[in-house]
Amino acid sequence: MDNINDLENIVNSNKIRSEVVRQNNIFDLYRFYDEGKDKEYNYGGIYFITRNQDFYCFSRFEHKFVIENVYSAIFNNFNNIFVSVDYDYRIASEKLGVICIQLLSRYYSIIWMPSKINEFQRDKFLEFYESMVQINKMLVNEGFDKIAISVSIIDENENFDLKKIDKVALNIDNYVSDVPINTGEHLLKKYIKRRKTYK
Repeated sequence: MDNINDLENIVNSNKIRSEVVRQNNIFDLYRFYDEGKDKEYNYGGIYFITRNQDFYCFSRFEHKFVIENVYSAIFNNFNNIFVSVDYDYRIASEKLGVICIQLLSRYYSIIWMPSKINEFQRDKFLEFYESMVQINKMLVNEGFDKIAISVSIIDENENFDLKKIDKVALNIDNYVSDVPINTGEHLLKKYIKRRKTYK
């Protein structure tokens, strides 16, 4: 993480998007946990799964500031949605339709998930889940604790329902719906490299 720019401190939206692409293209989930397991401090990262695309970035200090900056740079309607309400990065998952996964290399992680997702999001969620199953096997085999992950599902009334990731993965189709695509989203897909899944 030494050669990255802190997304918390970048103001210009174009620069944020460029840095997100750069960080995503060097982010490796297995390496994130493999290198982090021996450290005395946590590595931080975030995995975003929007209706249209998915990408990783690092979070050196505060997840919530990175999330806010990324949302404001990716979604044209971000400021309109939150102009009259206090911004809450957890509730933003429901309002923007984003699965937001907060990663910590040596600690409990949480997923903020909207009440309804599309098929693309379901598939990416399951890919992430399968990768974490394999990563946790690696950690346990080497004598480390598993990474506990919970899913907080936010509904339209801004209520939170906390579930274990295994249960959500098993019943993921219950959350899939014909939800609209956010047309005001800056697409980074053509700049983002494909990642392998750990099986």
